[in-house]
Parts: sequence; structure tokens; C-alpha cells
Amino acid sequence: MIQPGSTMSPGVMMASVILVGRALMPLESMIGSYRNMLDAFDAYKEMDEVLKSMNERPRLTVVRPARREHLGRERHLHGSRPRSTDPLECQLRDRRR
Repeated sequence: MIQPGSTMSPGVMMASVILVGRALMPLESMIGSYRNMLDAFDAYKEMDEVLKSMNERPRLTVVRPARREHLGRERHLHGSRPRSTDPLECQLRDRRR
């Protein structure tokens, strides 16, 4: 502790300034990051509102298509050779004419 009437050298004064500055560094960083914490909290509230509004919209439903009858071989029109020996393909070719 400094006594009244005592003298301090410039080196002791410089060392005390450095020590006080280092002791206050955590407090300075907390004060400096306070604005960032507020911005993050505001962004969190805004994102929460957006997500809650998305849940309030009606969900889209997918309707299952009506079942069709099974397509047999006669319904498939494959590209065939011009002169096929398969009787079924010949019948299909004749129907198209």
C-alpha cells in the first residue's frame, strides 16, 4: 500500500498500470461482447417467431393416385422388327392399320 509522503519510481507506476489493465481485461471483453449477445438474442427471437409461424400454416396433403388395372402384354407397344413371327405382335400391328 502507498503511504502518504512516499515516492514511487516511474517503473513501479508503469508496472501498476500494466497489472491493473490485465486485471480488468475480462471485464472489458465482457462489456465489448455485450452488444453481440444482444444481437444474437434478437436473432434467436426472430427465428423462433418464423418457425412458429411455419407450424401454423396448413400442411399439404398428398393424395394417393387411384389404382389402375394391371397392364398386360397386349397394352405394351414395344418397338418390334418389321416382320415379327410373334402372333401377338402381328395382331397389334394389324390393329394399328
